[in-house]
Amino acid sequence: MAFPTAPAVGTQHTAANGRAYEYTADGAWRLVATGGGGATLPPDAAGTLTNDGAGNLTWVASAAALPADSEGYLRNDGAGNVTWEPTSWATAARPASPYVGQEGFNTDLGKSEWWDGAAWATSATPQAPTNPAADFTAAAGGEYWCDTSGGAINATMPAAPAVGDKTAVYRLGANDVVIVGNGNTIAGAATFTLDVDETGIEMTFIAGQWQAVERVVG
Repeated sequence: MAFPTAPAVGTQHTAANGRAYEYTADGAWRLVATGGGGATLPPDAAGTLTNDGAGNLTWVASAAALPADSEGYLRNDGAGNVTWEPTSWATAARPASPYVGQEGFNTDLGKSEWWDGAAWATSATPQAPTNPAADFTAAAGGEYWCDTSGGAINATMPAAPAVGDKTAVYRLGANDVVIVGNGNTIAGAATFTLDVDETGIEMTFIAGQWQAVERVVG
């Protein structure tokens, strides 16, 4: 039996589930206690009883359960769903349903990571700048000021970069620096050549390729 659509305050109604409800001044149907009958509600809990219009009531807690001895925050997804989001975790205990941009400290990796919508991304730890004068393989987080006064230099990028890895390569000298993608493209190409002295590129690995920003130095 459906609930009345425009009841007066104090109106009582027996639903199809056999439970009695009363319409109260706050505009809600409230379960009438009947000496052991009615819904069982959790003790010491804040929440509401929702009615699906067919006499079926569901208890909805007003806040997420908070784990003991943990750091995090409550997040509202805009649809009334409140969830507890931790700010640190082990790799095996990453959030099961992360949202894009969710960030936390991975205790196994020893650094922060975030969810980019498809995978967990990290930023490599920055390394001290180096001044190579011969061919080399770059590392994530590296900053390379290439001395090309003695000849051209090939800089080979890491073979398996992670999303968010950053590397910077600069040219100081009369000869070119050829940056080799090593299986990944650089600004859409397999290689990128610094053919002007005192220039460089700063690269970030995003969407399966190295995105590059050119710089003038000196």
